[in-house]
Amino acid sequence: MLTKLSHKTGRWIAPLLLISGIGAATIATPVLAAEPKDKTSEALDACLNNPKTVSTADMSDCYSAAYKAFDHRLNVAYQSLLKTLPAAPAQKLKASQRTWLTFRDAELATQSAIFATRQGTIYVPMQEDEGMSLTRDRALRLESYLSVMSVDGQ
Repeated sequence: MLTKLSHKTGRWIAPLLLISGIGAATIATPVLAAEPKDKTSEALDACLNNPKTVSTADMSDCYSAAYKAFDHRLNVAYQSLLKTLPAAPAQKLKASQRTWLTFRDAELATQSAIFATRQGTIYVPMQEDEGMSLTRDRALRLESYLSVMSVDGQ
């Protein structure tokens, strides 16, 4: 029995269950035990698993909240790194972030074009998950750089 959906392991199980009318409690999904969770991912999973999350609009709200949280984390980590790094690595980070922003915008445009070829409301939260994932991955990357900077206590 499925007791918990994960936006990663079962990310499209819930939308497909909504479409097919199959109860979520009757499907099992694999659990990635080794994958560490963070508070934003846990909040997203809790939102997606909330009994009040019954529509694609509800799912979109979950992904939107997660996107905003990851975007905030990304910006906090970026600003912290700029304050922490010496001048030369800080300049490299600025260049990298500008390049990532260009990539993100191009990727979001590509995703929009791809999802525009689909019909049905289920594709809205699917697209939002893809977009949120870009920001999540960058936020986690910048946070990992901050961790590196604190390894030796500096």
